[in-house]
Amino acid sequence: MSYRLHNHEAIPDGIKRVAFEHMDTILQTAQATSGNQDEAVHHVRTSLKKMRALLRLVRDDINGEVFAQENLGFRDAGRHLSAVRDAAVMIETFDTLVQQFSVSLTAEAFTELRTVLRQSSTVLRAEQQKTLAMAAKTIGVARRRVDHWPIMTRVSQP
Repeated sequence: MSYRLHNHEAIPDGIKRVAFEHMDTILQTAQATSGNQDEAVHHVRTSLKKMRALLRLVRDDINGEVFAQENLGFRDAGRHLSAVRDAAVMIETFDTLVQQFSVSLTAEAFTELRTVLRQSSTVLRAEQQKTLAMAAKTIGVARRRVDHWPIMTRVSQP
């Protein structure tokens, strides 16, 4: 989803509309009970980054306290999801490296390390749905505040 303002749309209204669209997408993805959870985590993290980018676009035109509150909320929601994503990526990377160096490594060389990575990943994956639900809750609360974002425009509008 891209940032697009409609013709003759007031800038504050357009920014808020885009925020609502992104937040709705995050909520739908985070609350989905079926589908690939790894993809859901990735999509939610990406959308949270887009929300923070949107806030940075209007940083000089929005109240500093509002910017700080929303930016920190989106950042923290993304950080909780990072651990889940990182655990999956570490195993994939580990397996790729072991395969790449299979000529110089025995199959058992890093079995212990892979077991530890797998155990960590299993614990985090068990928490994956809970973490997505926590992100959805954060977004749901933030969504109710969007209408009250005090966006002032310094650009003349048509």
